[in-house]
Parts: sequence; C-alpha cells; structure tokens
Amino acid sequence: YSYTDVGLNNLGPTIFFYRVKQVEISGKTSNSNIRFITMVKKGTEITIFPNPVKDGFYVNVPLTGMDKEKVKLSLFASNGQLVATKEITGLQANNYYFDLKDKKLAGGQYSLQVIVKDKMIASKMLTINQ
Repeated sequence: YSYTDVGLNNLGPTIFFYRVKQVEISGKTSNSNIRFITMVKKGTEITIFPNPVKDGFYVNVPLTGMDKEKVKLSLFASNGQLVATKEITGLQANNYYFDLKDKKLAGGQYSLQVIVKDKMIASKMLTINQ
C-alpha cells in the first residue's frame, strides 16, 4: 500500500504526523502507531550566520506551527564531544542567537545538531575562528 499526500508541497517546512486506520471486512478497526516526517523545502532550510563564527552565531530553524515545541541545539566538536547545548522553543528557533563568548572553544570545525521531539531534524557544519 502507498499513498502520496499531494498537499504537502503547498505547505512550509514543518513536521507531519501520520497514523493509518485499518478497517477489516468484519468492521473491526485498528490504528497504527503514529509516525512523523520532517519536511524542509529548498530555500527554507536551516541557516547559520555568520559562518565562520567568532563569539556566537544566529541560527534559523523554520518550523511552521510549532511555536511551543522544544527545540534542542547541540554543538559538537569534530571529535564528537558535546561542547554546548541550548533548549529553546520553536518560536525562538526562527531567529536565535547562540552565544559562545563564555565557552573557551578552540578554532576548528563543529557540528550543530537540531533536535525536535527527540529526533534530529538537521545537522549543520560551522567553523569557529579564535
């Protein structure tokens, strides 16, 4: 069985939740577990600026209709060590300043992971200049 949700292309970037309702010939019904997909359209993906970074950076995570959802921003060094984390709301994620002034980070490559509802929806690379 397959289904194409044709209306998705008309919507902005967001998370879509799906559940399948099965109806048997006898009339008995059952529901599947809820699954979700994250959709980010080209031109509206997550942005980081400036990049390279010195004291901090702005991150823009366009999440339509998720203003009150918790968004976790985790910054990892190239060796996989978690060096900073912030928990913000979906509304704040539209234009959030990730301040690094108090973190004594070495220059180099870092990865910012964006997590919504315990799922990583994006990972962006950035360079820190010190």
